[in-house]
Amino acid sequence: MAFHPRSIRLAVSLVLLAISLTGGQASAQGNRGPHGGELVSDAGDLFEVSVNPSGRQVDVYALQSVAGPPRNLSITLFSFPGFEETVELQTTKLPRESLPHYQGQLSFLNSNFMGFELSFQFQGGGTRLVRSMKGEFNAEDRAGYGS
Repeated sequence: MAFHPRSIRLAVSLVLLAISLTGGQASAQGNRGPHGGELVSDAGDLFEVSVNPSGRQVDVYALQSVAGPPRNLSITLFSFPGFEETVELQTTKLPRESLPHYQGQLSFLNSNFMGFELSFQFQGGGTRLVRSMKGEFNAEDRAGYGS
């Protein structure tokens, strides 16, 4: 199903409005973006992350970025108990898609991932991290991941 660029812009605008009205970063976590993925935000940057374990594919859209689209982007998926996989994402260009899109392949088939961490760099340098953990992933579980 293809989305029209205007529809995507409208959806992003509505999400950003909701975030600004509800107080920022944490409110975006757990919501769904225009492509059906989870929204995560940090310091004015808004990403949509979609993980398809059965297809072993990860898609990330840069919905809003203060410093422009990230130059490098990777994602680490955490699964229970104590397994993680880091995937370097490649920039892709989808037909009729105006948003920066990054894609990668998982090496394992696991639908039980408990959270993820995005690592990204902008043209000016410096690496930033955005992390999202599912609610059932408690503090004891996170301790094994350096949280």
